Amino acid sequence: MSGPSRFSFWNRPGSGPPEIAGFYEDLSPLLRQRVDVILLLGVFLVPLFSFLDFLLYPEQGQLFLMYRLIASCGCLLLWLINRLKNLGDRSFYLGLAAFYLVGGVILLMILVLDSFSTPYYAGLNLVFIGFGLLVPARTRRLFLHILILYGVYLILVLFRHWPAYNFTFLANNMFVLATLIIALVGAKTNMRLRRREYRLRIDLERVQELLRAHSASLEVLVDSKQKDLLQKVRQLEEQQEIQQRTQRATIFGLAKLADSRDKYTGEHLDRMRAYCREIARELGRDPRYRQRVDPLFVDNLAESCTLHDLGKVAIPDAVLLKPGPLTPEEYETIKRHTSIGGEALRDMDEKLGQASFIQMGREIALYHHERFDGRGYPQGIRGEAIPLSALIVAVADTYDALTAERCYQPGRSHAEAVDIITRERGAQFHPDVVDAFLRIQDRLASLRTEYDDRSEKK
Repeated sequence: MSGPSRFSFWNRPGSGPPEIAGFYEDLSPLLRQRVDVILLLGVFLVPLFSFLDFLLYPEQGQLFLMYRLIASCGCLLLWLINRLKNLGDRSFYLGLAAFYLVGGVILLMILVLDSFSTPYYAGLNLVFIGFGLLVPARTRRLFLHILILYGVYLILVLFRHWPAYNFTFLANNMFVLATLIIALVGAKTNMRLRRREYRLRIDLERVQELLRAHSASLEVLVDSKQKDLLQKVRQLEEQQEIQQRTQRATIFGLAKLADSRDKYTGEHLDRMRAYCREIARELGRDPRYRQRVDPLFVDNLAESCTLHDLGKVAIPDAVLLKPGPLTPEEYETIKRHTSIGGEALRDMDEKLGQASFIQMGREIALYHHERFDGRGYPQGIRGEAIPLSALIVAVADTYDALTAERCYQPGRSHAEAVDIITRERGAQFHPDVVDAFLRIQDRLASLRTEYDDRSEKK
């Protein structure tokens, strides 16, 4: 690790006590690695989304592809600089350059479209989240640059053309602001936990040195310090657990935001967690599934099922919230939410590596509209080739969709929903999952009533 420099990004004169300066110097290798990740995401993901440009706005497809390639090449150049030259903590500025480059390209596409209902505002959300959660820097510094980019977005859009649809513009920006807040809260929490972890590690090192120095003559002191060491280890494990819960809460918040675009869904995510948990538990009582559907599987399913419709964040409001029947073209558009959600969660799973519920969430997002008879989408797979988690979510999601009030249909009774699902046994749904559903249908009906009563009280 390179030593502190005069122009160090972390350790400026008077920036804080030596312990804080040491903490930021300790983060320098992680900073360089995270900047590598951000730049690679810019190289590959920015041009990857060009297929949406040609689908949504074919007239501007070639122009937007050129914009994306410029941003991608810029990120590639910055990545090469970061790899060939060890800039230490100053790698932050390479990530910052990519942040403004990609964000600027998205702003340019929004201005070209001159539209306030465009889904490209979701691109700003991805830029804010990636910069805020991946870069280990001071929160106020991250907030400053995110605020600058968001301010430029507002100024350019409002001065170019005052929104003709104020409520649509306000709704989009409320979504952007909510995502911004989630990213900053996640960044603040991660930095606080890393600082605590660093202090605990320093304390552990000091304790170990003290033990080595006095082990020959101070056996009583050694025993005391060993107990203290164990306590510090437990605290470190607790902090790591808190960090994992924070990541889960952040992702659930994003799923909740995506779900809240539809005012008729209400407590859809909460109901899905309850229904999936009950169906999985009942299926796990079957001897054929006892080993596969264990308590860990049930817990991961309850967490990951909330991500099943994450891809709908990229579906235009005109299609997602349409009150009437969808045209064939609109139906093809909304079907893409499975692939979009699956790809986004695949990338997240590859970066996190240890969050098994993200891996299951990707399976669910991608395959929860597949049918047991092979006539589903997006891949048309059938039978046991469909992940079990997606098969369970398919039944739970259908039950909730049938019994909930939606903009395009009134809610049906529990009996009607059970009858429809029973008729699809072996066709749309896995027979064993339907059988487990039928064995606990009274419990599901009670849960449905509880959520209805809770909604009325609100």
